[in-house]
Amino acid sequence: MCGDDHHLLVLDSQIEIANPPPGKYNIWVGSAAPKQLLPTILVLTARPDVNLNMFELGALVKRPPLPPAHPGATRTLPAKIVTEAIARYKGAVGGPVGATPLKQVVKSAGEIAAFDIELSGVQCNGYIADTPDYVFDVSTAVDQMTILFEGKQDAALLVAGPDGGVACNDDSAEASNTNPRVQVVKPKQGRYAVFVGRLNKDAPVEGAIIVTTDPNATPPVLPPSK
Repeated sequence: MCGDDHHLLVLDSQIEIANPPPGKYNIWVGSAAPKQLLPTILVLTARPDVNLNMFELGALVKRPPLPPAHPGATRTLPAKIVTEAIARYKGAVGGPVGATPLKQVVKSAGEIAAFDIELSGVQCNGYIADTPDYVFDVSTAVDQMTILFEGKQDAALLVAGPDGGVACNDDSAEASNTNPRVQVVKPKQGRYAVFVGRLNKDAPVEGAIIVTTDPNATPPVLPPSK
């Protein structure tokens, strides 16, 4: 089936199919000349009252009016919330990082929105506490360091280094594994702070922070909740 000009006054094409059988239909839109780029709107409808003689796109597409946009309040938080948080940590400091992985079991119920923290070139996720969930030392040269979280609920990781740098991760495998993982190549020697962010603000997140020099280390798969 083909269509060219609907009639002498309407150069657009229209094809009507009465009682179309079920199945897959392939549609080609052609131009009058080779390599001609034409902006077009392809409409498929079962409404007999819609045709090229009286077609109006605005009448065909219905949606409620959008509310007027109001600029929201700036909620930017200073980076020192995480870069200077080690001073508030009262737990045992782990490390130094080496051949034996470090492990810390944690339960986090933070209230600070990590996505509101002003971090240069980094976008973090989750709700974190103002105190790190774990602190550890790197005292020797390491090629690569992996920080991962083995959680019972969807979580995010934020790692602050001794130079003020911050690294974050939400899902370690493009959303197929909601357990996060952060990898740091040639980490600077010094003290690191790890924050576990919860995605569900109504419940704490529980699990274990693992720090290892194994570049292939990955957290166990925690599928996204349905």
